[in-house]
Formats: sequence, C-alpha cells, structure tokens
Amino acid sequence: MPTYMAGFAVAIGALTLLIGSAARPHDIVAPISGIVTLAIATVACAYSRPVRGGFSRRVYRAGWIGTGLLYAAALVAGILLGWPLWGWVIASIVVAIPLAVAAWTIYRSLR
Repeated sequence: MPTYMAGFAVAIGALTLLIGSAARPHDIVAPISGIVTLAIATVACAYSRPVRGGFSRRVYRAGWIGTGLLYAAALVAGILLGWPLWGWVIASIVVAIPLAVAAWTIYRSLR
C-alpha cells in the first residue's frame, strides 16, 4: 500500500503540472483522461489489498483526503487566477505532500 500511495502522489503531482503547463484548454484532455484511468486502476488495486491496523487506516484516509482537497483547490485557483508556470510547479509539489507523507508513515509503521 505505501508503494501504491507514493506512486499515486508522484502521478498526481505530474498531472497538476501538465494541466498547468497546457497552452490551450483542450490540451488538458489527455492528462485528465490519464488521471481518470490511473484512478480507476489504482482504486481497483487498492480494494484488493487490505490496510492493516487502525493507525494505517487513519493515515491512509488523511493522505487521500488531503491530496484530493489540495488538488481541487490548486485546479480551481490556478485556472481562475491564471497562475504562471512556477505557480503550477509549486502546486504540483504541494498537492503530492499529504499522500507522500501518508505513504512514508505507513511504510515506517510496517517495518
């Protein structure tokens, strides 16, 4: 599970940067299609693997909810405010942090 979460953290950060660097509105169709495909595949994978322990479940949920809220906020703010590329780079890093921290925390608890 930590590997899955870390991989998704990297993917969501990359997607945020791809959306932000799109020159035209229709250029974001491929990245969004990619994240939808990735989300469906990874959720299906996650349901086939149990999360052990209550601590892991709390951390797991916090990571996903935190990343989801930051991703939504970054998209809304970035698109409405017309962020420059460096703003999207920062957003792509910030969006991935909750999920990456959760992955690291769960990884450390399983060792």
